[in-house]
Order: sequence, then C-alpha cells, then structure tokens
Amino acid sequence: MSIDYSEKIPNNVNLSEDRTLQRALEHWQPNYLSWWQDMGPDGSQNFDVYLRTAVSVDPQGWAQFGHVKMPDYRWGIFLNPGEADRKIHFGDHKILDKAGISFRFKAPHKAFHRNIGPLAAVKVSPEGQVISEAEWKANVDTWLPSAADRAYVASLMGRCVEPGKFANWIAPPVMGVNRQPVDFEYVRFN
Repeated sequence: MSIDYSEKIPNNVNLSEDRTLQRALEHWQPNYLSWWQDMGPDGSQNFDVYLRTAVSVDPQGWAQFGHVKMPDYRWGIFLNPGEADRKIHFGDHKILDKAGISFRFKAPHKAFHRNIGPLAAVKVSPEGQVISEAEWKANVDTWLPSAADRAYVASLMGRCVEPGKFANWIAPPVMGVNRQPVDFEYVRFN
C-alpha cells in the first residue's frame, strides 16, 4: 500500500483516481478548518482535540487516531486493517424474530418523498404507488414524522456537557470513540 504524503489529502484509497471527489474534498477541508475557527469553542485553536478521523498513519499506512491542535490538522483518508470475520447485519431480522417482533425494516420506494428532480411534483407512497394530493395529505403523518413528533423529540433533548455523563436520551456506550474509555478527555483545555 503506497501513500503519497505530498498530496493535499494523503490517502490509501486511490483518491487520485476519482478527480471529482478529490477536488470536492480538497475544497471542503479548508472550509472545515475555517468553520472550526469561526464556530468552535472560544480559544480552541490551542486545544488538543481528539477527532474521529485519522490524524496520522503508521508505517504500514493504517489510520492512527489521537489529539491534534485544529490549526495543525491535515486530514487524510485511510482504511483501517480489515477484520476477517466481521459481518454487518443490515436488514437482518433474526433479533426481531427472537424477540417475537413481527415488524420488518424496509426502505421506501426511491420515488417516495422526493423534493428534487423530475419526481418532485409527483406524490408517491412508500410502496411506489402514484397517489393524489388528497391521499398524500391524508397519510403523510403516518409515513413521515409530524410536527407533533418533531416537537416531542425536541422536548427530550436535554443538554449535558459534563465529562463522562450522558443526556437522558442517549444510552451510555460500552466504549468511547475509537475504543477509548467512555470518560476519555476528547478535548484538552491547555
């Protein structure tokens, strides 16, 4: 695996083969740093921040995570080593079956609730049936979150900023980001 560290975005995923994506990411990164400077915590430019993205790579080219001062952050795109027996159980209903739940997850039709493109003017049910405006209005709150649903969820969102504590609407994780302890000091106030 070879990495060209002179690239604006070092990577081990052959980013140079997709020039459109590479240009978009090269445009995004300085904007991200500018956003952090404008919107990040006051005086945070000198804080060591633990990021969910790689801050460096090891000699074999694998992602390394750690603290970095935001002005020094030069990000890349790096794959972690693969896990041979890892499985992603997307759409696996065994857990639901085991619990006696008959609900099934399914994606709606690709034309459902489109707000852009040629399908934006067409009302389509989650099953893909073209329906009338009246039928859409009669069913939209059963298919999509209603204003009342959004207000209820917003009422649950209590703010919690104490290290090692979690808001009441978040289940405490078994471990922190990148296998760090839950109470890991993600931002060091130097």
